[in-house]
Amino acid sequence: MRTTLTSNTEVIERKIRWFYENRVRGVSISALANDFAERYKDLPPDDRLPMIDGRRKDVREGIRDAEAWLSSSGPIFIGPPMRAQRIET
Repeated sequence: MRTTLTSNTEVIERKIRWFYENRVRGVSISALANDFAERYKDLPPDDRLPMIDGRRKDVREGIRDAEAWLSSSGPIFIGPPMRAQRIET
């Protein structure tokens, strides 16, 4: 199977958007899945991926992926930035 950078970028953007909409704005997973399903139907058949049609499971897994990516970024997303400390030598 051949993938392109564009499609990978679109997938990452979609999953991060789902994470933001669900965790920050409080949009339900069902609403996100319905919105995606409506837009997905408009794509040409060649651009559709098998087994991804806007199911709630896809949205939940996408949010889980985004959480894993953000948490692997380290403490940058965990708390406020640390103040620079001067080290005396």
